[in-house]
Amino acid sequence: MKTKNVLITLGVIALLVLGVVFPRGNSVVQQIVGANAGPVVYDHQYFLGGITTGGVVATSSTAATYTTSEKDFAQKPSYIVWTPNVVPTVTITATSTFPLVPNVGDVAMVLIKNATTTTGVITWSAGEGLTLTKSEDDTANTTAHTATARFTFIRTSTLTVTAIQENIN
Repeated sequence: MKTKNVLITLGVIALLVLGVVFPRGNSVVQQIVGANAGPVVYDHQYFLGGITTGGVVATSSTAATYTTSEKDFAQKPSYIVWTPNVVPTVTITATSTFPLVPNVGDVAMVLIKNATTTTGVITWSAGEGLTLTKSEDDTANTTAHTATARFTFIRTSTLTVTAIQENIN
């Protein structure tokens, strides 16, 4: 009787082991999972679903013409408060936006507020490797005093970026 129980127990164990080692009809589901240490995240992250956000930079200028460089976007700001002390023309280059959109297909949005109340309009122009378009609601690539421009940067190839400018107030 004991031998019979031992054989049955060994048979059941063997079937369980074989069922685990050689499953039939069971598909394996793989998911990429991750976690953050808490609700506040200070490191720049890339969400493949399409969002890059965070950071505020305040700056001012006295130059009538200015060309952006990587240092202008190196902190990966979402909001730039710019107080021009003249009526500037700002040229945005593709390479200056690479910290925001490092890979082809990446998209980032940056708000730039013209914080002056007196000197007037910022004129935006496209530099090397950048295609600058404006919203159909805007008459030119300019941002009036106290207004905010929303720029959507899209990395379209290794060395080119498309920027869509829209004044939002």
